[in-house]
Amino acid sequence: MSDSTSRFIQMWRGIAVALVVLYHFLSRVPHEALGSPEAPILQLQIGKVGVLIFFVISGYLITKSLAKTTDVAAFYAKRIARIWPLFIVAVITVFVFIHFAQPPVVLGPHSFFEKQPTAFDLFGNLFFLEDLGFTWVDGAYWSIVVELKFYLFIGLFAVAFKERFIQMFCLVALSMSSIDLFILLVDRAPGIPLDFDSSNHLRVLSKVMHGIFISQYLPFFALGVAMAGRMQDGVFNALLALAVAFSVMAINDDSFVFEQNVQFLFILAATLLADKLLFQSAVIVWIGDYSYSIYLFHQVVGLSLIKLFTPIIGIDLAITVSLAVVIAIAWIASNLFEMRYRHVVAAQLYRVFSMVRLNRLTFNFRNEIPFVREALSRKA
Repeated sequence: MSDSTSRFIQMWRGIAVALVVLYHFLSRVPHEALGSPEAPILQLQIGKVGVLIFFVISGYLITKSLAKTTDVAAFYAKRIARIWPLFIVAVITVFVFIHFAQPPVVLGPHSFFEKQPTAFDLFGNLFFLEDLGFTWVDGAYWSIVVELKFYLFIGLFAVAFKERFIQMFCLVALSMSSIDLFILLVDRAPGIPLDFDSSNHLRVLSKVMHGIFISQYLPFFALGVAMAGRMQDGVFNALLALAVAFSVMAINDDSFVFEQNVQFLFILAATLLADKLLFQSAVIVWIGDYSYSIYLFHQVVGLSLIKLFTPIIGIDLAITVSLAVVIAIAWIASNLFEMRYRHVVAAQLYRVFSMVRLNRLTFNFRNEIPFVREALSRKA
């Protein structure tokens, strides 16, 4: 991957995490729950778009990384080791933090921190076991499990279909997501708005598709996969249309207000332009470099700090101070843990996966795929 491409991706990571963090700080919970009689000056409801951008980037980068890997054991070990060390630190840090600073509690359809995680939940969090009924210490961690499921699927596709895994993954993603969206469109109770929980008699099937097969997120991963494989055909266009449809549904879930989001995007555009003119986009690239750590630490810690500071300095200044504190924590944690133990953890995981013979499931790509040729030429 060229330096310009890598820098471009880091810029988009920075934009994505900015959307997520600012949504959570500005609009995720009512201002009353933060102790403020007034809402923040800025509001936005498009934070989920940031997560979806991460999924597209992940699809692209993970597909590229497959060209540098020989077998499933090495692929899974490398991907999990990239996530796990810092995730463990974040989970423990947040769990300890919430016992000293009470996060805001919101009940109802957009609930937040309804249930205090227990030590038993902490154990489940450390091993990504939310699907088994454990409560997240931070609800933002749901996307990490979605990422892990994508790693599982794309690795199996690479083993099963070899050079054709890109086309097959995109076709399956298109089929699964189309079926899911069709169910949501046609199987709704009368008067119920369209959302991810709106299917009626086929609700169980839809829930299974969401939970096990991450069907509402597959188009985003598949777009990244297709771009890595340079697929420019009708399947790509169909995936793009589905991705837009699921994005609209995600935004609609958060009571989208047109004027607020246009105002926010205008300010974001002006900020990015200023960063380009003054710093050659170094600020947004730096944020992208630390985006994973910022994502892990921001929500519960940040909102708890905003709740703590708001009665003293007002909500807008409290948001600014809390954002600075979260970024500082993320920077420190990333430098101490994110890369330092990556290779050690990967080596141990590879031994474990090899014990169950995953190392015998090889990819055996020939150099017929463009990104494989690129990887081989760089090694040469």
